[in-house]
Amino acid sequence: MQQGFNQILLLGNLTGDPGLRRTGNGAAVCVFRFAVDDVRRPAPGAEPVKETLYVDVMTVGHLAETCHAALSQGSRAFVQGRLQLREWVGRDGLKHSSHRVFATHVTFLDRRPGNADEPAFPPAAPDAPPSGDLPF
Repeated sequence: MQQGFNQILLLGNLTGDPGLRRTGNGAAVCVFRFAVDDVRRPAPGAEPVKETLYVDVMTVGHLAETCHAALSQGSRAFVQGRLQLREWVGRDGLKHSSHRVFATHVTFLDRRPGNADEPAFPPAAPDAPPSGDLPF
């Protein structure tokens, strides 16, 4: 069986302030809603149509703490990661599902006040994978 490929790249803005919580073992988890604008032409010669895609993004560990400290509503960022499917049974007994992005890299694109050439924060790198757990 051939291996699949799951990678997503998004450029957009946060729709609200990111939330930070801790897992039972103390690992940081940061979740934020991300808006990505796309402009397309439905037909040749037609007026462009703007569509906005809203995506939930999750980060963990040091990247989560950095995102929580650096990002806020309206922040512009470049997110790299993989798409995940979440499935659960609600209180009503019905099955639910949703997609989210598990971010492995986040680049903050807002500029520092007074210095237009320098990003507000350096790119956030993910935590190193545990030894023996190679990402490929």
